[in-house]
Amino acid sequence: MKYMDLKKIDGGYDAYYVRITNESNGFHKPEVLFLGSPHGDETVGTIGLYWTVKWIMEKIDEGDEWIKWLVDNREIYIEVSHNPYGFDNHQRWDYNEWDLNREADYNWQGYNSELWGSVNGKILYSFINDHAIRIATDFHGGTRMLLYPWASTHENIEAKSPFSGKKYDYAPPDFYFYHTACLRVGEYMGNFGGKLDESNIGTIPSTIGYKAPGCLADWGYGGNVVKNPSEDEFVNDEIFGNYDGCGIMWVSPEMSRIKDPPEWQFGDEKNGYISEVIRFVLHQTDLAQPYIRWVYPENNSFAIDNVKVEWQVYGCLTVDETYITYSFCKNFSNATKGEIHNDYEGKYRGGTYWDGKTWREEIKIPEGADEIYIQA
Repeated sequence: MKYMDLKKIDGGYDAYYVRITNESNGFHKPEVLFLGSPHGDETVGTIGLYWTVKWIMEKIDEGDEWIKWLVDNREIYIEVSHNPYGFDNHQRWDYNEWDLNREADYNWQGYNSELWGSVNGKILYSFINDHAIRIATDFHGGTRMLLYPWASTHENIEAKSPFSGKKYDYAPPDFYFYHTACLRVGEYMGNFGGKLDESNIGTIPSTIGYKAPGCLADWGYGGNVVKNPSEDEFVNDEIFGNYDGCGIMWVSPEMSRIKDPPEWQFGDEKNGYISEVIRFVLHQTDLAQPYIRWVYPENNSFAIDNVKVEWQVYGCLTVDETYITYSFCKNFSNATKGEIHNDYEGKYRGGTYWDGKTWREEIKIPEGADEIYIQA
């Protein structure tokens, strides 16, 4: 994908957006986006995403069924480095000494930046306007946290954690989804860089201790003022037009307390910071849309008397309700609805693959039936 009217990134760089998907399945699939570090000297995200691409390709070659399913049913976009000049020159800023995480068009206040001044930023907002990204991330370093909007607005909006009762100000409308999702991905990522829990997961000022006006996360989440008119005072849509692609669940991980950790700490696909970036990408890619995967039996299996079925629910935080329907006719006529499983209805989390939950049911095969068709 090329934006021909845009020049190279200052310093002479191209911006590479890597697309990982099965193109033979078309392109009407949930889209996710991961940005290598906007601050060039915060290296874990950039290096981790490079190895994430390699790892996904290797897993496809190895025949990993779940990774193949994700590639078949998602469009994964990775900008390996959002600030290649800063990365190469070991500095926070870009070539112009601008902060690429303060130039976004949401409550922009001119801190070390011009409003969408960089080519990097122009490409990003053009890309997002041309896509329907559901989940996005920009990686950071210098502390250990998972951060989400808001970063500088709605200071007086408070919310309480449904798990601990801890209060957070600057709370977004989707606070409970954000908070629950970040706690879960924090558990899954592991503790190599330090534990991630309610002591270091939350809204940006409440957690890191300062405001970040013009940051990418707030713009990606709140920049569509047609759908979110209450945010219009913070967005210059009169200049740039409406950002139709915004409304994204955007999380900003602070991966490592050291901005540029020593090489040995990066590790590999199983240990170290690289493994944590891979796990984060997998969790967020999965979360883009709910889906079901069968555990048992396989398609075209043989059974006598009764059929035992097992399935898992992915792509969500809680399973309010799940059930199977089955028929002894291929056209699903006279289908029967199985037991309704609503153990986690009204809860914030539970019942998913990520919680280790497998749903089970047994179906009695009537005499004379030789085929059964099942949906979940």
